[in-house]
Amino acid sequence: MGFLFFVILIIIIVSAANSSKNNKGSISYQENSYSTPTYNTYNSYYRSSTPKLKFHSKSDTVNLFGFTITNSIFYTCDSKSDMPFAINIKSNPSFGVTPSEGLNYWPNYNQISKTQQGYFIKWLADGKPFIEELGYAYIYYYGLEYRALVEKQDQKEVLFEVIDLVNKFKRLRYGYDLITYLVLSIRSFSLDEIDKILVFFKNNEQEYMYNPAYNSIIKNLTPSGQYQVKFSPYQFLNNNEYNNLSDRKNELLSYYFDKILEGLDEGEIYTTKLQNYNYYMAMGYYRTTNSISYEAIVPSTKLKRSWNQARKIIKDEIKQSVKKFDSSADPLTEIEKLAYLPSKLRSNINYSNDKFNFGEKSISNVGAIAENLGFKIQDKATLRQSTLIVDACEALGYEIEPNVNIDKKPYKKDTLVSIYKSQYPEKLSPIDYQIASLFTDIGYQIALEDKELLQVEIAYIENYIKKEFNLSPSERYRLQMRGELLVHTKAINTSETVKKLIKMLDDTGKETIAKYIISVAMADGIVKDSELKILQKIFKQLDFSDDYLNSTLSELINSNDDVVTVEKGTSIKKKGSKIPTEIETDEKVELKLDTEKLEKIKINTSEIHNVLQEIFADEQTEVLKSEPIETVSLEDEDKTEMESGLQSIINIIIEKGNWTRNELLNIIQNKGVMLSSAIDEINEWSEEEYGDFLVEEDNDVYIVNEDVVNLIRK
Repeated sequence: MGFLFFVILIIIIVSAANSSKNNKGSISYQENSYSTPTYNTYNSYYRSSTPKLKFHSKSDTVNLFGFTITNSIFYTCDSKSDMPFAINIKSNPSFGVTPSEGLNYWPNYNQISKTQQGYFIKWLADGKPFIEELGYAYIYYYGLEYRALVEKQDQKEVLFEVIDLVNKFKRLRYGYDLITYLVLSIRSFSLDEIDKILVFFKNNEQEYMYNPAYNSIIKNLTPSGQYQVKFSPYQFLNNNEYNNLSDRKNELLSYYFDKILEGLDEGEIYTTKLQNYNYYMAMGYYRTTNSISYEAIVPSTKLKRSWNQARKIIKDEIKQSVKKFDSSADPLTEIEKLAYLPSKLRSNINYSNDKFNFGEKSISNVGAIAENLGFKIQDKATLRQSTLIVDACEALGYEIEPNVNIDKKPYKKDTLVSIYKSQYPEKLSPIDYQIASLFTDIGYQIALEDKELLQVEIAYIENYIKKEFNLSPSERYRLQMRGELLVHTKAINTSETVKKLIKMLDDTGKETIAKYIISVAMADGIVKDSELKILQKIFKQLDFSDDYLNSTLSELINSNDDVVTVEKGTSIKKKGSKIPTEIETDEKVELKLDTEKLEKIKINTSEIHNVLQEIFADEQTEVLKSEPIETVSLEDEDKTEMESGLQSIINIIIEKGNWTRNELLNIIQNKGVMLSSAIDEINEWSEEEYGDFLVEEDNDVYIVNEDVVNLIRK
């Protein structure tokens, strides 16, 4: 009896073990086609049995709950399923009412309401049209994922179904990646299929700007020799460094990058390497990664180096905000991009300037030049607009004189300027050039007083400038163009600068100026009455005694070399006389010039260099103060460069350890900026400069980082 009981017990144990083994196989329906699934948190339990799924292809006609569904890829089952895409044919959906509530994240057909189930069935029967609620498209999409990636069937059909679905639902983010994965996985396509794939990728190029497989797919599907690899600045090339430039500066970087690509051979642009493309399934039921190896097209080292150098130059050298000429939000024109692009980058690219031909040299008004450049100018340009005109001309190989970058005086529309082709490497030291140009202006003013400008006078002024000023060939040529402009316009106004100069000079400096203008007047060998009058005017401004000019001229009368003719009626003080003597004669009086004494008339510019620096600095400050204030968006600035208004906000913020929202609103609104934008801009700046945020928000209280404050104050 005991033995029989023991045998029966063994049979029971073995039967139980077999039953357990069979049950384990029944719950692993998916395992037959894929690796063991991991259930999502809301499906963390195992069913004792999994309903059998029935697959329906695009060629099937399926009648469900009175609706006919065709041209779709989906699954049905005969009881409630864990699979979020499976339609339970034994369920009772409600029809006729549009659901008022939306679907949750990771929607599941078997967990949505009866009304929502009915809406999904009708949506399939209607041909899957576009609807605002994206969740229904995702329920359908989960079935496509399952067919292609778990069962590994009908991948090509799934691919083109996903393309059609994504064309309707642009926000179906996973779809773009699944299309990439399937295109890389499927080995062959017909010509019609290739055309459809290429159209999709090219129409959605922006969606693939960060996708490393994009170039590989396009190149592999395009006939040999018909596709040139082209990288977008958004792709591969240090996206974080791209994004921390302002939008306008990114326009410049993109423009430069495209121009560089035009000049490179394909072999210089890219290289290939084997890497994996990973697709992460959208269906919450699975946590799986699908990986495939492919020949990736990646930028060459040369291209990466070119990119990084350009970005650094644009970031470091363009200090001002980049704006359109008319301050609109439209994209920059090519000429605006060229104007803003730093010269060391501009020299690396090829661009056509055939339509911007101003000739070798000419005199034109600023309005005509601006119009030729595509700029619409009002009666008076702002300083920024004037600068952009000059920079645009320089980008096309031309110089403008007067140059607003030196003079800091905005142009008027009718301002006449000399525009000429650059002939020498640029080297401008603004203060030195300004001083030289002032002496040029004074010299031409004296020489033009008699309405007759002689070559000997021009030569004297040019030789004098050449000897006394250390200027580059470019600066000397610019002065020559300035002289031609002065001769053409006869519009010379040095009085204000001269007045300031005179007030700041000592007697020695005044005497130096006096001797210079006398030497110019005598350069042609005749001192006319008109010249004497302007000399007398300037001498009066110099605050010399009335007889100083006459005594200087009298010294020259006794010279034994060159002859100076003084016109009838000129008052000359004879040597030793206290009272000027009028020379009454119908004949011109010849005055011989002492060459040695003329040499002493030469001015030593170093005596008044510092004084002129101060004057020109003051004049530039006055112009800047009078320039209309332009509204500058925070987006127009680099995150590492702070507008003065934003800097003033920082100066206020660091005075306290914390601020209420209302307190900061009062401060920031007075500066004309938004609170959130200002705080973001400040924090981005402080993080880059000091490695941490300056301000952190905590329940409408803004806490100031003391460590960053200490670094700022240092």
